[in-house]
Amino acid sequence: MKLIPAVSIMSGRVVEVEGGQYRFHRNEEGRYRSPGNLVQELDSDVVFILDIDGIEANRPDLNLITKMSSHKELWVDAGSLTCGGAADVLISGAAMVVVGTKSVYNLKHLEEAIELSENVIFSLDYDDGIVTGDKKVKAMSVDELLTKAHELGVRKAMLFDLGGLRDDRPPDTDLVGKLAGKFDDCYVAGHIKPDAITELDSAGATGALIDFRSLGDFDDE
Repeated sequence: MKLIPAVSIMSGRVVEVEGGQYRFHRNEEGRYRSPGNLVQELDSDVVFILDIDGIEANRPDLNLITKMSSHKELWVDAGSLTCGGAADVLISGAAMVVVGTKSVYNLKHLEEAIELSENVIFSLDYDDGIVTGDKKVKAMSVDELLTKAHELGVRKAMLFDLGGLRDDRPPDTDLVGKLAGKFDDCYVAGHIKPDAITELDSAGATGALIDFRSLGDFDDE
């Protein structure tokens, strides 16, 4: 199973996300960590970027995405609300763009993004239920939503277990199994520790997104 380091960015810096609170990440010398330097140092050909400004304020840091993409293949969740927003992220250099239930206004925008590019990952954002602002999606069961997403052309999907991330518990392997049974590739994000990898692999996950801090020590600026 592929392990992909995940890095959160905000205001041009690396941030730690703990209990819904953000803190700028510093190296051992107390200096703010450079996203570009960190991405280069990670021992992975792919890095997952969670763009907090994009997700919370619809202001993705496209310039920083462009700079980081010159070093590594980037998969980016920038809270793309529309097909146009997803296109901007891809044009800026991202290899894959995440379109998630917590961000899209309705499934029509997911369909448009899939028609635009095959480099789209559909994210089921979950917290004891589907996290979405779309009343129609909220009324669906997970099975109904996954079936609809597959009909729209989704082939790569991700479970973002927001509840597990908040409550410090591993992702729901039953949900992982549902995604793995429906799509060609299934990735998992949330509160994932190394000892959970075997169980996720058994559930059918293609890969897991792991907080970069759990993958080693980094001394860049």
